[in-house]
Amino acid sequence: MTIFEQIRSVIAPPPRTERTRTTWAEDLVTASLALLIVTGILGDVWAHNRLRIDSFFQPFHVWIYTAMLLMTGWLSLVVYRRYRTDPGRPWGHHIPVGYEMVRIALPLQVVAAMGDFTWHGFFGIERGLSAVASPTHGLLITSVILFAAGPILSAWHRTDPWEEDLKSFAPVIMSMALITFTLVRSSAADAFQSSLAITATGRLPGRSSLQALGVAQVIITSLCLLGPVLFLLRRWRIPFGTITMLVAIPSVGDGIAHNFRPMPAIISGVLVGVAGDLLVARMRPSPQRIVELRGFAMAFPLVFAGVYLGLFALKSPLGWPVHLWAGTLVICPLAGLVLSVLSVPPALPSTEPTSRVTESTRAQAPVGAGSRPQTPSEVGRGS
Repeated sequence: MTIFEQIRSVIAPPPRTERTRTTWAEDLVTASLALLIVTGILGDVWAHNRLRIDSFFQPFHVWIYTAMLLMTGWLSLVVYRRYRTDPGRPWGHHIPVGYEMVRIALPLQVVAAMGDFTWHGFFGIERGLSAVASPTHGLLITSVILFAAGPILSAWHRTDPWEEDLKSFAPVIMSMALITFTLVRSSAADAFQSSLAITATGRLPGRSSLQALGVAQVIITSLCLLGPVLFLLRRWRIPFGTITMLVAIPSVGDGIAHNFRPMPAIISGVLVGVAGDLLVARMRPSPQRIVELRGFAMAFPLVFAGVYLGLFALKSPLGWPVHLWAGTLVICPLAGLVLSVLSVPPALPSTEPTSRVTESTRAQAPVGAGSRPQTPSEVGRGS
């Protein structure tokens, strides 16, 4: 057995037909514990930015790693309860459907915790962009995403009928909102963090570089918000309020971490979320309504860019030439269209089964004066 086959034997889950599924309450607890970890991360960012704490041993690190221990204990309990009912099978068979990624997430968070302690000991405490790009922080965020994916994939594989209302959808919404927040937060172009790149004027040094960053912030953040929505639309008719939660949590979360600045960015997140829910209710996009899906994928980024830039313009001049902000309003919907094609590609062409002439048939077919070889269609008709 090769090393890759050995790794696959550990990571690859058994067939889904042999495993149980989680309940709504279990998914809600998992999503809530993932929220607890992310809340600790937000507090850690706030403490480093506002209190200038330069120590690894501080309350929010205790919060984060305590929440990680609680997540480990909870998932172990979920598996053990199923193992106790059927102890004859290996423990891997008792991992619920949709929670396969815990095989990676659990050891990954241990590596992240130990690595973060060692990293801070050698290189000190990171701030700003360095904290976002820190490799140990990246491992920690990845483990949170894998934990949060559990309730989403569990609901994805459900075949029994269930009400797609806010209450039934709560674990999925909470988990996807956390994933959306980590996507936005982990990008180096988070539009909810700073207003300097949006309001840069000719009086500031490096104005062109700041404006380029501002354009990237608007486009990348709009796509980070659109991607999870398209993922949900592939599977469900999402209830009203879903997109508001997906967009408001990243904007408000960044606001908490940065002492509720910049306020226009926070307000834009809530307004864009409500607008997204209204668009879904009006257009009803889905893979079966592909025109409406493509239209929504273009409209949503355009609404985000328009509301975001418009609120900043109401507060103070943008400092952007008309070519720049107008071009951003054009690029955002086009980028959304491309993302929708990648996430929900066109259907594959249908291939009708056709009869083929075998070599033996060709050899047996009489070919002489006044005759010709039979075509495949003639062979299929028996002529």
